[in-house]
Amino acid sequence: MINQKLSAAQSDLKHIVSSGFFKNPFEYLNRRAQDLDYLTEKLSAAARNIETAVENRFKMVVSRLHLVSPLAVLSRGYSVCWKIHPPDGKKILLKNSKDVKSDDEVEVRLNEGGFISKVSRTY
Repeated sequence: MINQKLSAAQSDLKHIVSSGFFKNPFEYLNRRAQDLDYLTEKLSAAARNIETAVENRFKMVVSRLHLVSPLAVLSRGYSVCWKIHPPDGKKILLKNSKDVKSDDEVEVRLNEGGFISKVSRTY
């Protein structure tokens, strides 16, 4: 039994000693360093790809957001109108012409500037 274990241990030792590491440890370490360089380059490339994808997604979201920004809407020829309440000067955003009547004051905001006007009629 002991002889079998000793024989098995000797066989294992011969196998380990004949392995690449013990035959030429510098070559083994050199290969591992090359593997590490290769994996480092792959990881860097993957990180660059992720960064590019995130940057492109961000640019797309920003451009979509710009399309609906109030200033961009005004620059396309739209305006924003508020009804001005005489007693306190409080402004209420107008969404419907039914919210104003003749002689009401309204403030209109355009792309460049704005004005205050009196309503003469609604339709």
